[in-house]
Amino acid sequence: MSEAPSPAIPEPLRVSRRRRVFAVLLSLLPMPGAGHWLLGLWGRGLFFLGVMLLCFALVPFVGVAALVLLLVVYLAAAVDAGRVRPPAGGVPSRGIAALCVLCFVVIGSQVARGIRTLVAEPWHVPSAAMEPTLLPGDQFFTDKTVSAPVRRRPVERGEVIVFTSVDDPNKDYVKRVVAVGGDTVALRDRQLFLDGQPVARARLPDCAGLELSRPQDGCELYAETLGAHHYQVLYSPQVPQAPFPDAEHGCPDGTEADGDGCRVANGYLFVLGDNRDNSSDSRYWGAVPESHLKGVATSVHFSLSPTWNARWARVGQRVP
Repeated sequence: MSEAPSPAIPEPLRVSRRRRVFAVLLSLLPMPGAGHWLLGLWGRGLFFLGVMLLCFALVPFVGVAALVLLLVVYLAAAVDAGRVRPPAGGVPSRGIAALCVLCFVVIGSQVARGIRTLVAEPWHVPSAAMEPTLLPGDQFFTDKTVSAPVRRRPVERGEVIVFTSVDDPNKDYVKRVVAVGGDTVALRDRQLFLDGQPVARARLPDCAGLELSRPQDGCELYAETLGAHHYQVLYSPQVPQAPFPDAEHGCPDGTEADGDGCRVANGYLFVLGDNRDNSSDSRYWGAVPESHLKGVATSVHFSLSPTWNARWARVGQRVP
């Protein structure tokens, strides 16, 4: 009897070198998972996209660790797109693949934009008004879930916020909330008062070692505490200290006179810069409506000095 012929072993499916290179590049730019859709690996592509979006959404809460993980996801997706086997049915035709990748990028971009609008958004510091907490050139993320439309919790005294300018809707500012609706705020002799009581603070030795945009002699540095937030504020002895409120200007918009201070209206936030003598803030243009709130600053993810030198020591610092 003759032996039965052995079944033929199918040759493994192959992907052209050009398509494989494109898959790797698409995983790096514009987003992880796009390269897998070029190969017809729909589920694998959605997995990498989902992990990328999750890491992005976690940045305000986890900090630089989430950014590092985000980079790892990009690299892992690129390596995987360069090595993974094609689907059993073969890769889609060029036209179908191009259309699928386009749809993938459009959908992924819209979801990422939604996360940026509702959860996490990056910002940069343009001025010295928040020194020494934030320096010009600092880049940081904000937690947007405290602003509309989510509003998962009210803003706390002592938090650093980003908000739309009261005077110009095309400008955004970053300042520290020192009083919320119902609080009475005043400043006398470089001392902040809330409801008639001085806010806890301690004089620090000097400003030696601080990186300031305009180094100054004899600056006064204080450690101030509001609730759970401990931070430093800067004063310039050369600048005459006018009390707030003063007899000439009274209380600004969003506040009303209450004894020796100004009472903040409900639904408003009173903000100051940590560089108290070099900050345009609520003392001059009034309290900020809560509807102008854009987010709460969480952590610095990069910093570039005015001379284009990276400040690596600031990367990962939480905003107090």
